[in-house]
Amino acid sequence: MRSPNYPRAHQGLAEWLTLQGRFDEAIESMTRGLDLDPLALYMNAAVFMTYYFVRRHHSAIVHGVQALELDPNFYPMHFYLGLAYQQAGPCPKRFRRSNARARSLNGAP
Repeated sequence: MRSPNYPRAHQGLAEWLTLQGRFDEAIESMTRGLDLDPLALYMNAAVFMTYYFVRRHHSAIVHGVQALELDPNFYPMHFYLGLAYQQAGPCPKRFRRSNARARSLNGAP
């Protein structure tokens, strides 16, 4: 990697590794990027998505909640967090709450 201290380089590498099915390496790269810029909403959301796509839904939920602590009005995270809740097990109340929040922030009925 040419830019080992650039968080987005780690994000891009992690996305590529995810597509290659190299999930543990993807998570390692994404975590390194988050360590470099822990307050960046895009990095927290990207870590969430990596965990979500590799079906580690409980870890995804942790990072989704962290992303929403940075920006409670980030409606895509409410939507995807609702999906993670749904995939993690029977918690329809959390799913409905996240889904409703995403719709209200996006202006949908």
